[in-house]
Amino acid sequence: MQKYAGRKAEVETAMNTRISKAQSQVLDLLKRIDAVEEDSHDCAAAADKEDLEKCAAGCKSARDSLLKLQRETLPEFLKTAHPGSEVNLEAEPWIVADPCPKVGTLMKEVEGLVAKTEDLSFAVLKVRRAFQEAMKDLDGQLTENRNKLESLAEAGRNCVAEGLDEPSDKLLQAHKLNTKLEAIELECTDPDGFREAAAAFAEAVKAAAEAVEAAEAELARREQERQERLALIEKLDDISAKIGEAQVTLLKEQEKIVGGGSDLAGATSKLVQEVLPEVPRLRHRSNEDMSTWKPEVEALEAKASELLEQVEFLVAEGKRKSKAKFESLKKRFSG
Repeated sequence: MQKYAGRKAEVETAMNTRISKAQSQVLDLLKRIDAVEEDSHDCAAAADKEDLEKCAAGCKSARDSLLKLQRETLPEFLKTAHPGSEVNLEAEPWIVADPCPKVGTLMKEVEGLVAKTEDLSFAVLKVRRAFQEAMKDLDGQLTENRNKLESLAEAGRNCVAEGLDEPSDKLLQAHKLNTKLEAIELECTDPDGFREAAAAFAEAVKAAAEAVEAAEAELARREQERQERLALIEKLDDISAKIGEAQVTLLKEQEKIVGGGSDLAGATSKLVQEVLPEVPRLRHRSNEDMSTWKPEVEALEAKASELLEQVEFLVAEGKRKSKAKFESLKKRFSG
């Protein structure tokens, strides 16, 4: 009798273990139902109504069966089952077999219900699958365009600072489309809309990049022009300085110069009366269109250079003649 009592205790332990395992399996199956319901809820806006209703009905049927098994059937087995009635305690060799095969049968039935529910959800989730496929197809393109958009930010700010607003407007449009894309991604219900928005975003980024490139070219042109204007203003200043130097030289060397009076006076007069007044006038117009202002500055520079060379030549010639005259007088008086 002691042997049979021991065997009965083993069977009772196996029974408890089997029911506990079944309860754990029921919990796992309920979680799978929860997942199906959650996915169906997330895709409800884009899913077919009939598919949703079938899936909801399947979830309810499977959940009801699982809860009944969890709360009624399995606990009842522990209360009413008699291990000795289904297990031969005298069998040799002694092996503890499944103490309650009915549990396994019931578990297969509810597992089938859950699997059927998951099959029903497959139709509901077709939109999500299509969306995930769209995301996979466009992932590289979106990453590239988003990185490109980010890289244009500083250039866009520089353009605005220089009064060029078009790049900023294009960048803002691209950012708005990116925000729309992110909202569609969160909803995960409109694969066609996502593809359309991604295409529009790509075009917007391209347009923004082209606008920034054109603006940067314009800024480079402006900088080049600015440097050219500064160089021309420097030339005007140089004209003033050279005329001033020529006047000082004439005052210092006046007594040493012989001849060339009318020519030297004429050249000097033109420098002072015709060239010099033009310098401040042209400086004042330094912001005018380069196509008209630049030729005038260059023409004045050429005129000033010609007259300064003439003055320099006449001064040098006058000094040469003065020296020659002095040498002639020196020889006359010394001889």
